[in-house]
This record gives sequence, structure tokens and C-alpha cells, in this order.
Amino acid sequence: MDLNIEDTILPSIASVIAGIFGWVIGRKKENVEVQKTEIENVSDAIKLWRETAQELKAEVAELKIKVESLTTEINGLRTENIELRAKLNENHKDQ
Repeated sequence: MDLNIEDTILPSIASVIAGIFGWVIGRKKENVEVQKTEIENVSDAIKLWRETAQELKAEVAELKIKVESLTTEINGLRTENIELRAKLNENHKDQ
């Protein structure tokens, strides 16, 4: 009967222990791979946000230049409008 126990039970116990050990190691490896994937995804997201921020910064700079140009033009048109109204009023008074 001792021979039967050594032939069947001990290999079974060894297999169960090896399976548990393999599962624990596999689980740790899987967790590391998941963390690595998450880090890569975060890095990719950061890269995209940086690129988007740089593009938006350039666009804001362009729009700032346009706003300044249009503001200058509006001020010039206001001045011209005032001058034309003054001339119109002078002509109206002279008549």
C-alpha cells in the first residue's frame, strides 16, 4: 500500500503544488504586463495632449496677431468715420 501512495498521491500533490506555483507566477507576470500596457497608454495619451496643446498654442498666437490687426483696422476706420462725419457736418452747416 505504501507503494501505491508514493505512486499516486505524491505525484498528485506535486502537481497541485506546481500548478499553484505556476498560477501565482503567471498572475504576477500578468499584472506586470497589465501595468506596462497602462503605462504605455498613459504615455501615448500624454504625447497626444502635448501635440494638441502645441497646435492650440500656435493657433492662439496666429489668432492673437489677427485680432491685433483687426483692432488696428477698426481704430483706423473709427477715426476715418469721425473725420467724415465732421466734414459732413461742416458741409451741412455751410449750406
